[in-house]
Amino acid sequence: MKKNWIGIFALMCLFFCCKKETTTVGIVMTYSMTQCDDPWQDETYFKDKELGLKTYLGKQGIVPQELSVVLNSECAKNAQCAACTCASCYDATLKVDAKDVAAMEKLKFVKK
Repeated sequence: MKKNWIGIFALMCLFFCCKKETTTVGIVMTYSMTQCDDPWQDETYFKDKELGLKTYLGKQGIVPQELSVVLNSECAKNAQCAACTCASCYDATLKVDAKDVAAMEKLKFVKK
């Protein structure tokens, strides 16, 4: 009988005491930035693209789980347009909560 109680106690400890690993599920979205037509392109953005985008999104109540802005070298080799609405050859990729997807789509980000 004592062995049963020890077994039950051990199972209860495993059930109640072990922390469950939680992972945040996010939606990956991308956007090809323009030369100067995106709403987050301010002084901060032109000094640090990731910080500029992150700051703008924070003001909109969106806190990305991950964020990166990288130069698309293939685009950069072939770029010929310098108008504000033309591609800058910088691509933003970020991961957001599902609740923020609609707001990101309004900013022309698309699900990857």
